[in-house]
Amino acid sequence: MPTLDPIAEDQRQYERLIVSLELSQGKLDLLIAVCDDRNLQEQIIQQYIQELQQQGIEHYRVLIRRSDPSLRHALEQLLAEQPSLKAGDPAVVTVQGIDDLLSVRVLAAPAEQERFLGYLQWTREAFRQFQFPVVLWMPSPLVVLLAQQAPDFWSWRGGVFWFGLRSEALRPVEPVARSGQQAVGQVDATLAELLQLIETLEQQPDPDAAQLLALYDRLGEYYARRGDSGNSRQFAIQVYRRVVQLQKTLGLKRELAENLEKLGNLYSELRYNVPEALANYEQAIALYREVGDRLGEANTLQAIGDVLQFLKRSTDALANYEQAMGIYREVGARLGEANTLQAIGDVLQFLDRRTDALANYEQAIGIYREVGDRLGEANVLQEFGKLQEDSQAGLDHLQQAQDMFQQIGDQYSQSRNLLFLADRQVQLGAIGAAIESLKQSAALAQAISYEPLEQYALNQIAELEQRL
Repeated sequence: MPTLDPIAEDQRQYERLIVSLELSQGKLDLLIAVCDDRNLQEQIIQQYIQELQQQGIEHYRVLIRRSDPSLRHALEQLLAEQPSLKAGDPAVVTVQGIDDLLSVRVLAAPAEQERFLGYLQWTREAFRQFQFPVVLWMPSPLVVLLAQQAPDFWSWRGGVFWFGLRSEALRPVEPVARSGQQAVGQVDATLAELLQLIETLEQQPDPDAAQLLALYDRLGEYYARRGDSGNSRQFAIQVYRRVVQLQKTLGLKRELAENLEKLGNLYSELRYNVPEALANYEQAIALYREVGDRLGEANTLQAIGDVLQFLKRSTDALANYEQAMGIYREVGARLGEANTLQAIGDVLQFLDRRTDALANYEQAIGIYREVGDRLGEANVLQEFGKLQEDSQAGLDHLQQAQDMFQQIGDQYSQSRNLLFLADRQVQLGAIGAAIESLKQSAALAQAISYEPLEQYALNQIAELEQRL
């Protein structure tokens, strides 16, 4: 990837910004200006103030307050104070102060940056009341967080304008561990470079589709790997939808099938658009069959089974799992076979067919041990613990699972398994031990910012403490 001429690129970005401001008079246009040099930022602001005023376009500044980091509130206050702006006179609003927001939490309160981004994500529709262009100035690390944590707001952007940034050769994006959450403000600079290069290519009249695809694919892989929040997944969906468009243009059927499957997985994980998940899976499976990818077909059949079981269509789910099982055995994919046996066991457990469920779990755990998949083994041990009629036997299996989850370092699974441990401890009359397990579960859920688990554990603690 060639390095951009910094002076020429700054001028090109400035010209793009000026044109956007001129063309968006009388309507909302959210323009994001990225700059890490405050002196350069002020220089550019003064330049467009002067140029716009020569055309009779008024300029206003808004400062985001640390005590109330809400863009909507700041714009509403400005609108109330400026009758001419409310009347629809030509105007541009510059928003500053975003780079002064703190990225760290104080006690249990959300960080200022976190609150700012949260307000953007959840109050997007309220911005329709503003009929003027808004320029948000922010540093490059924060623009990555904006895309990640406020994907709905990000999708409304009228443009991103990069000043004083250098697009050096891109480095490989390092994987991010799923067990931890990246702190607000701590972002790999490579992500800012990826966003900058993507925006630069997208602005070209006839962008290189293959080059654009490579950049989007890397960006999508990063966010899909994170998988630590709904917002990360939503942004990954936006990225992969663009990847799919580009792969259709280039006629890349096998790669298109893989990314349609990824899109289906992301929709399925979010649970808010199950029909969209199924639609993507159906497209993927048709392409896998067309190109003769049996393993891809089996993986997608299993994923469809998971969605159908989520919809409580257990008979249809089992039919898909059985098809997937046949293909896994045909191609010798032992891990896929084990995962499907476990999935079948889960459905049979849901149908209260305990004996059949245990038989499938026994087969699954044997294969997991054969291939060395300790996470799969731990998950099945957890199911054994839940199905045992004897409370002590159930507790023993759950403790084995807990030990393995700890060795693996899977905090989510540890937190969830502790809830089942607590249930068994209550059955055995060990209320104090159950409360301790629930406290550990809540602490682990808090560490990975998974509020539903944390709240459930805290509610259970409150109920048990009343029984002491």
